[in-house]
Amino acid sequence: DIALDTFPYNGTTTPCEGSGLGWILFRGNGYGVNIVNDAVVGTAKSQLLGWLDFGGLSGFPITNSTYCGSTGNCNAHFEGDELYGWARLRANSGNNSDWDGWIALRGPNFGVEKVFTANGEFALEGYAWGSSGRGPGWIQFPVNALPPEPPENPNPDPKNPQPPVCNG
Repeated sequence: DIALDTFPYNGTTTPCEGSGLGWILFRGNGYGVNIVNDAVVGTAKSQLLGWLDFGGLSGFPITNSTYCGSTGNCNAHFEGDELYGWARLRANSGNNSDWDGWIALRGPNFGVEKVFTANGEFALEGYAWGSSGRGPGWIQFPVNALPPEPPENPNPDPKNPQPPVCNG
């Protein structure tokens, strides 16, 4: 098992950021997300929206290989250094909100991957997408905990989102 210890950031104040999920903690007192045989399993905590589940999910909104990888498994997992599959915000699953809680970890023009740091450990880098209505939009995974220049979300098609670009 390898415990993830990274902090995705989606910004909070400018039009180029949006409120999103805030910080996501992958390890804390009584919860955590781990990698077990390339599967990503466990629970993370969103600063603004609550518990985010990885693994053991079903009913995925899109199940093709672009989102789920070559294995056909749509639960979050690594294929090499690339993260495929879905996570789901627990508070939104099964309710009547405008967002179903699904977060795509890879898609046609975006994705999250494992990058190795100078000390030999790894971090996650890239973008995930959480929207089918009024979701948080882009979720950025930086290599370090400080957010880089924030992306903007120009109302992309949720089934074919484009990589974020900030023109500011």
